[in-house]
Amino acid sequence: MAERQPPPRLPPVVSPTVVIFGLAFAVRAVFLLQSLESPYFGAPFLDEQYYYEWAKRIAGGRLISDHAFFRAPLYAYLLGALFAVAGPNYFLPKLLQHLLGSAAAVLVFKIADRCFDRRAAWIASVLAALYPPLIFFEGELLDISLQCFFYPALILIGLKSLRDPCWRWTVLFGVAGGAAAIARPNILLLIAGWLVFQILLRERWGGWRPALLRAAAIAGLLGGWMLPCLIHNILADRSWVPISTYAGINFYLGNRSTADGYTASTPRRYEFFGDYQDSVELFARRKAEQITRQTMNGAAVQRYWIRRTLQEISAFLPNTVRLLLKKVVLFWNGYEIRNNKDLYFALQFTPALDWIHRVWNFRILAPFGMLGILLAMHRRRTAETTWLALGVAAHMVSVVIFFVCDRYRLPVAPMLIVFAAGGVGIMWRWLEEKRMRELGVAAGALAILAVLVNVPWFDMSPAVPHKDLWNVANCLKAKGRLDEAEQWYLRFLEVNPDFSDGWNNLGELYVRRKRYDRALPCFERAARLDSRASVPLNNAGYCLLKMNRAAEALTAYDAAVEVNPENRLARNGRAEALAALARYDEALIECDALLSQDPDFLPALWTKAAVLARMGKADTARDLAQRALQLASPSAAEEIRNDPALRGVLE
Repeated sequence: MAERQPPPRLPPVVSPTVVIFGLAFAVRAVFLLQSLESPYFGAPFLDEQYYYEWAKRIAGGRLISDHAFFRAPLYAYLLGALFAVAGPNYFLPKLLQHLLGSAAAVLVFKIADRCFDRRAAWIASVLAALYPPLIFFEGELLDISLQCFFYPALILIGLKSLRDPCWRWTVLFGVAGGAAAIARPNILLLIAGWLVFQILLRERWGGWRPALLRAAAIAGLLGGWMLPCLIHNILADRSWVPISTYAGINFYLGNRSTADGYTASTPRRYEFFGDYQDSVELFARRKAEQITRQTMNGAAVQRYWIRRTLQEISAFLPNTVRLLLKKVVLFWNGYEIRNNKDLYFALQFTPALDWIHRVWNFRILAPFGMLGILLAMHRRRTAETTWLALGVAAHMVSVVIFFVCDRYRLPVAPMLIVFAAGGVGIMWRWLEEKRMRELGVAAGALAILAVLVNVPWFDMSPAVPHKDLWNVANCLKAKGRLDEAEQWYLRFLEVNPDFSDGWNNLGELYVRRKRYDRALPCFERAARLDSRASVPLNNAGYCLLKMNRAAEALTAYDAAVEVNPENRLARNGRAEALAALARYDEALIECDALLSQDPDFLPALWTKAAVLARMGKADTARDLAQRALQLASPSAAEEIRNDPALRGVLE
């Protein structure tokens, strides 16, 4: 009798986690590789530059800022820790953010599996893995990538706690919630919703006392995360603020009497010199101090703008109600409202994601997600789906109380995707069961929602048309690709000939080419277009000085200082122009005034050394020049050594 053969070994079943994570990361890897060739890569601006510069300061050991945190600090400190280990770079943070986004797709699978079924879970996870806005913003140096992970993480922890009243889920919720809060504080609304929800369903945890005890534990863990932020803010400028101070000015920008519900720009932009500063933060502080005529710390600035906004709301209450309704409509509208970048424009540089976005975007997600909420609440209302719906509502409220834009709305996407998949699953089941009446009603509701979501209810034309052309030009200029940058500037100025910054930046490009004859008219035009800007006047003075027109340069520098006495570069340029006119004593007075304010102000050290060298005071000039060289970057040090006035004293 033949010996019985063992049954063949079946291949191991690959877990959903591996499949979903692999799919999500594969798409993200393609996007990341294509983004390497984008003009934006390696040239951060606006909010990205804010975080990049902040992280570099942290990596360099500067852990305490000059003021209370304006933005929530977790992302900057994580980025700073990464820079401390691997050095400042752009690729590694984005790679890690894509890994986090791939993990979030797995969380979406688990949420949908608990709220609906396995079919919905697979649909939801694939949709989340491929959703272009999530992938795009994971590729930005912005804190939103953390929030898009924390929202599904907290939703899932809450779902687990609903089914398993073990204390570990309560502790984990508090730990994750605290981290999420110091990443972006608006998630506190979701956490507050969970605390209320937990008390309402107190019987799942054994009654009033256990439910209140768990709520207190979560609050305590939240406080533990906020305590270092509070300590920092007290040390920085004596601000008793638990996380950050930007809520006040954002509340004002989103609800003032002239607000449109989606524009975050300030009524006036202040110039800054030196390291990059957030224009909104700068406006908030300077305008508040100008009105109150007193120096204010971060907490006082925030209180000022909250009071100011509440006064405007009370004075224009009907307008505020209309504005709030408008923001709710904007939140659900299919159009992605730009903040720093126009998503539709930026995707052209990553073709794979651009093609996916043409067929899978918020215009599709919103109606399916809204239908899924309606079907779940009507046909499958459970504690789990109610908690998920509460997550959608909490995030919507946390956005519309300020203003609406693509990236602020984005964290709702994972939750809406779960509802969309759940709704599709319900309709699929009706089709299998031939329940055509219910299916027809659902299809009709979907059609109505699709129309409502995709109607352009409001004109959202940007104040500066095609500003992304200018952004690309700035990025290319920063990367040294000057020929390409010039073409983009010229394209931009064709449609925006009255935009002062456009002409100023084009002039700066010509300066880098040492084409001062072409740069000067650009700066002069920029100065005429914006009489409150001192930078174009300063730049015009620089060109005139390089063209050996020192008297005209002095006039331009004087005009720049008159517009903005805080423009230290213009004051230093004025000293250079005076020196070129052999008015050495006046030049030294200007340099000394600058150095009395900042003894390490490199341009003034350099200028004073050059003036002293021209006056024959070689020893003093050499000492100042050596000090300047110690402070200078390698490129600036090379310029100092090649300065004709200093070459002799440094040899």
